[in-house]
Amino acid sequence: MIADLFEKLKALNVTVRVVDGSLDVKAPKGTLNQELLATIKAHKDELISFIDTYKKTNGAGAQIPRADEQLSYPLSAAQRRLWVVSQTEQASIAYNMSGVYRFEGNLDQKALERSCYEVMRRHESLRTVFRENEAGEIRQFILPAAISQPRLVYHDLRQEKTPEEGLPRLLQADLNRPFKLDAMLVRLYLYRVQNDQWVFAYVVHHIISDGWSINILIREIISLYNTYVNGTVDPLPPLPIQYKDYVVWQQQLNEGEPAHKAWWLQQFEGELPVLQLPSDHIRPAVKTYNGAFYSKMMEASTTKALKVYCHKQRATLYMGLLATAYALCYRYTGQTDIIIGSPVAGRQHANLENQIGFYANTLALRAQFKDGDPFNEILQLVKELVAGAFEHQSYPFDELVEALQLQRDVSRNPLFDIQVLLQNADNNALQDLQGLAIGKYQGAARYIGAFDLVLNFVETGDTLDLRVIYNPDVYSVGNITQLTTHFEQLLAAAVRAPDLPVHQLQYLTEKDKHLLLHEFNDTAVEFNGPGNVIALFRKQVARIPDAIAVVFDNIRLTYRQLDDQSDLLAGYLREHCNIGKEELVGVLLDRSDKVMIAAYGILKAGGVYVPIDPEYPRARKEFIMQDTGIKILITKTDYIFDLEYYAGAVIALDVQLHDFKKTEVPSADSIAANQLAYVIYTSGSTGQPKGAMIEHGSLANSMQAMNAIYEIKQKEKFLQFYSLSFDVSVFEIFSAPVAGAEMHIIKEEDKKNPALLEAFLVNNNIDIAGLPTALLHQLRIDKLHTLQKLIVGGEPSNPDDVAAFVKKGTLFNAYGPTEAAICTCLFRINKGTLFTYRNIPIGKPIANDRIYILDKHDSLCGVGAVGEICIGGAGLARGYLNRPELTAEKFVADPFRPGERIYRTGDLGKWLPDGNLVFTGRKDEQVKIRGYRIELGEIETVLQAYEGVEAALVMVQADEAGAKELVAYVIGNKALQVQELRSWLLGYLPGYMVPAHFVQLAEWPLTTNGKIDKRNLPNPAGVALGGCSGYTAPRTEEERVLIAICEEVLKKQRIGIQDDFFVLGGDSIKSIQVVARLKQQGFSLPIQDVLLYPVLEEL
Repeated sequence: MIADLFEKLKALNVTVRVVDGSLDVKAPKGTLNQELLATIKAHKDELISFIDTYKKTNGAGAQIPRADEQLSYPLSAAQRRLWVVSQTEQASIAYNMSGVYRFEGNLDQKALERSCYEVMRRHESLRTVFRENEAGEIRQFILPAAISQPRLVYHDLRQEKTPEEGLPRLLQADLNRPFKLDAMLVRLYLYRVQNDQWVFAYVVHHIISDGWSINILIREIISLYNTYVNGTVDPLPPLPIQYKDYVVWQQQLNEGEPAHKAWWLQQFEGELPVLQLPSDHIRPAVKTYNGAFYSKMMEASTTKALKVYCHKQRATLYMGLLATAYALCYRYTGQTDIIIGSPVAGRQHANLENQIGFYANTLALRAQFKDGDPFNEILQLVKELVAGAFEHQSYPFDELVEALQLQRDVSRNPLFDIQVLLQNADNNALQDLQGLAIGKYQGAARYIGAFDLVLNFVETGDTLDLRVIYNPDVYSVGNITQLTTHFEQLLAAAVRAPDLPVHQLQYLTEKDKHLLLHEFNDTAVEFNGPGNVIALFRKQVARIPDAIAVVFDNIRLTYRQLDDQSDLLAGYLREHCNIGKEELVGVLLDRSDKVMIAAYGILKAGGVYVPIDPEYPRARKEFIMQDTGIKILITKTDYIFDLEYYAGAVIALDVQLHDFKKTEVPSADSIAANQLAYVIYTSGSTGQPKGAMIEHGSLANSMQAMNAIYEIKQKEKFLQFYSLSFDVSVFEIFSAPVAGAEMHIIKEEDKKNPALLEAFLVNNNIDIAGLPTALLHQLRIDKLHTLQKLIVGGEPSNPDDVAAFVKKGTLFNAYGPTEAAICTCLFRINKGTLFTYRNIPIGKPIANDRIYILDKHDSLCGVGAVGEICIGGAGLARGYLNRPELTAEKFVADPFRPGERIYRTGDLGKWLPDGNLVFTGRKDEQVKIRGYRIELGEIETVLQAYEGVEAALVMVQADEAGAKELVAYVIGNKALQVQELRSWLLGYLPGYMVPAHFVQLAEWPLTTNGKIDKRNLPNPAGVALGGCSGYTAPRTEEERVLIAICEEVLKKQRIGIQDDFFVLGGDSIKSIQVVARLKQQGFSLPIQDVLLYPVLEEL
């Protein structure tokens, strides 16, 4: 920021003033080199603006008055927040501000100690501690200089064999030791590594200092040291005020100037956004402060172009970078309401120039723009936003947070998680010590992730160095590397074409696009076999005619028998029913060998297989028959007399098949790849089902691709499980016979009973099966001795079930909509794999299919960014039967392959760096509660890890007032307690992801396809586990004391023991008050417990 440049110039004794509107610069001889002059020139306007603002003091130049002498003093708003946060050790260490310097030469140790003491005497803030007063309130106490003289801890390492190697470890231990806030908050160290080589280190807690203060601290220590060594007069002028005076004045100032507060509150009206940048790890339930560092030097040409552009737009360099940050966040997330933080020195008053203390403030900059805005308009918005924020910067950020009464979330910072700042390179800013050369020590780098992401742009001459500090518990280094590349790419595109809508600006590199379009979709395979499933089947008939093809109950059909009987049906359809190419034929049959004969016979005749599930409601069966206009329905005698709504011809296959005469059936070669093979109906958003039309080429490609991945072998025993209404049944019907395997069809009544299903799998020595994930959880996986390969899909899998199965077999997680020939991508987990996934990938595209992840403007999403899964390639359906408008809407032109199409699935997903895909949800079921976008699967995964929970499903429902809330449905092997479930979730997830209601079920209601029937889940009203709502009175003396204090502090009546402190209006200040009043009554409660376990019963 410009304040850093101003401070740097002061450190070099460069005087910068504004005289008659012009910048006047005076400096010692030799100080102003070409680089520094160029920097001043480049930031002339910003320096003038900064100095003008700096001169302005409230009260027309009035001095900040000294506060009345007291035993203790109040905390500033920022100090209050930091005091609360620092009650946990990791957070406290995160706010250790440290620096390390190397001295070379003849050091006067006593002069150094004396200079450090004088700086401590001079600045009361360095002698400040934080303790409770008699009323239990946290206050600032200033220790007398005489009893707070700093001890310069001395380590002589000269006797060590390799002192330079051991020094970093010693530094890490000393600098990362936590402070106790009720004791001295400054530590100084001196390490002697050789006779003339020293390392000086300091560590100060942020609650009494900030970045500007650290520069003052070092500058004054150096100045005083030189004075004492040379015996000259103390050059430092007396300080007009101290930090305590500022705090008292600031509080009075904010009370007297409501306009600043009003401006900020207006900025944050309405529902506040939460930025959903793509992350690599599930966010820890409690914020961590681990940090990592990555830097990228931006191209000089890009930096120059940005400066030229900003100058033309009368914007600062910082504004241009900030606008780009908003633009990139928008491209990554699609969000147009984004909050980014920016630190400011907080020293508008001239009295604060040479002060040490926690003056820094944070500006939460909320940009709200439109989806089609060009970069120019976003920059203009940022200009106005930054100007307004700087004008009103005296209002403390922490008071804003308290005034907004935000939903408590201990997993992240309030309001924003990303910070953007611009600094000038710190070159030659340090003066030399008398008789010593001084420089930065590079061996003690320490990075703190105070925010998820800090983009620190350091200007060095004509270039920008992007230095990123990020939290590795949220982001990987690969993600950050990609982000910095995309930032520069988008920036270059923006300054080239600032009038283009931002969504049209290209942020992906050519390498990115090649990866997404070609490497991740390198699926081209030329299968050697025939081009349709009938030809593939007949190839197996010729090879193994007497092998068993189908087993149902007591019926066993060989390949020859299945071929002969389906030929009989095909001949009859052609000769007597005039079924030819693309004539639709309905099949209303129970799953049995007759379904296999019907499906093969229809395709052999050139017709189109239309399965109709007998368990469908009458209205749905009637709709399908009318929509398809079928003239022939293949069924059985049991169903013939219940077809008054159907007027066409009927074949009762169970009694008529053996009466058919054998006639010549066309060769499979006559079936064209673009000829329709089957129409299967899937649910429609309008309530009416829609028929997806799949061609022979698509079906054959899917069969061959999947069989190759599953490695289906001759005589392997394959389960036929799914109902005819589900397109996976098509895969089952054709995959095994096409591969020479043995299909075993389970009876409908047996497949719905987990015990009977287990027995069927074991007794029939089933090798490979496809099962719904919901049903898998009800099986005893350890009992499935013969099952070697398991295919799951349709719903997210339970990681525990997957981990259990891969101990004994290979699992495939399949994904694919009905509109893309059953399966589009697969993820394989080999037997014995150490399973670590929480959200199991859906894998990579199968042969000759391709997948794009696109945003709503049909632009490619980069790796990790969530977008719509769009499918192209050989598996694509022709469209929807009799629905040209819907076909045109969902099957659109491929934006990257002229003349080809893609299907918009409506599913959301993202690429992993290894080219696997992750399914993240549905576009039309995106869950957003109180501004937070929530992944329901994440909650389900954590619930299922709780001992006693066997399966979980989380849904969003509206309460009586219409507000959205989360409801968790769980299946357990014991009676579950809601408070235990809540506590478990709070240990892994932020509070806003904890469901409001928990409902325990004995089993899932299932659809005919084996999926969970969500429509038949009970309403939580009246059946939810106890403790989720309503008033619960305190039961013990400790609970009564706690409730009484909370009612007093929160000024509310009838608080229940199961109420949430923060939902009731609690905040950090009120939590301190509660802890203090409990202490007065003899109870001890750490402040961090209130933050982590806000439900009063848990305290």
